Amino acid sequence: MKNFLQSVLFAFSLVFVAACSSEDPEPAEGSGTWKLESFVLADFPAGFTSNEDTPAPIDGITFGGFTYTSYTLSLNGDNTFDRTVGLEGAPSLIDDGLWSIEGDDLVLKNKEDEDEFTQEFSINIKEEKRLWISQPATFGGWFHDDTIAALNSRFNSNTEINDYLNSLTDEEYAKYLNTLEIELIYAFILDEN
Repeated sequence: MKNFLQSVLFAFSLVFVAACSSEDPEPAEGSGTWKLESFVLADFPAGFTSNEDTPAPIDGITFGGFTYTSYTLSLNGDNTFDRTVGLEGAPSLIDDGLWSIEGDDLVLKNKEDEDEFTQEFSINIKEEKRLWISQPATFGGWFHDDTIAALNSRFNSNTEINDYLNSLTDEEYAKYLNTLEIELIYAFILDEN
């Protein structure tokens, strides 16, 4: 009888362990479906700080001649991702693959024509429902802080400044503009639908 009782308890413990191990793992931090809300331009060099944290709408930045109309990034709990980027006047870009957080980086790895393609972004989960990922980017068309101060002291309104700038030739206007290496932040919000 003692052996029978031990056998039953042993069998019960195996069933209990098997039942516990079949639980789904906790979803990874950052998992969810994220929709791009806006871009934020940051980390401007000295002399350009008046531009710091400049927000830009989704359709406010052009990448290689294409303008985004939407951007959805699903970071699934099993560490797979699905991404759809709507483009103005072109078919949407759709890809999928694996994702991970390595230190302060979000790493997206997908397969494209059997070649692995990897993107790394700095990641910042802001509160529960906001995700910021960023990467360095080069943008032209920036005014130096001194130029902005000089224009503001010379003219009484933004309308007057715009009228002056519009009166310049392309060559004169280009002298004011600078190309900068900054941080481009993709500001996502959790899609709760």
